[in-house]
Amino acid sequence: MITFDEMWYFIETTTVTDNVVVLIDPQSGGKIDPKEYIIHSYWENRFDIPKLRKLWDLCFTFIIHGSTVTPAVRQLIEEVECGNNVHAQSHIYAGKVGSKSFSVHCDNPDNIIVQCIGKSRVTIYNEYGYSAGSLDSDRGLTIKEQVILEPEMNIFIPAKQYHLFEPLTDRLSISIPMVRL
Repeated sequence: MITFDEMWYFIETTTVTDNVVVLIDPQSGGKIDPKEYIIHSYWENRFDIPKLRKLWDLCFTFIIHGSTVTPAVRQLIEEVECGNNVHAQSHIYAGKVGSKSFSVHCDNPDNIIVQCIGKSRVTIYNEYGYSAGSLDSDRGLTIKEQVILEPEMNIFIPAKQYHLFEPLTDRLSISIPMVRL
């Protein structure tokens, strides 16, 4: 569906905006300012590829927003939309072992997560939130399900249900948020 080489090709050739690629610091778990890795010139904005490669090696998580990253990703999003009467998007999550995505959190839309490369542990909790957001810890939450996703596996996470996604190896996965028509 997508490889690391295809991810880097997209980053190196795409039109740059402040939110097409988001990075998460492995130490703080917070998003870093795009000014750290986007070069703003008179003519265009472009990614600072050497800086992004360094941040990749430092285990920053890369989140790529958009359904046109590869033709296969675009086709998947179109199939999800047609088959489920929804609007869908893709968020590609990629990182080396040791990277982090978000702490325990819930999202407003329903999500399908497809594992493309590597292994990740997904913990789904019984509890639901009122709106999208992260928690400081899982204290007070009870585990509903915990699975190890391997390539070609996927999992459905209902809207506002608390969950945690932990990469166990270098990984690349696609989160597909869906909004009903």
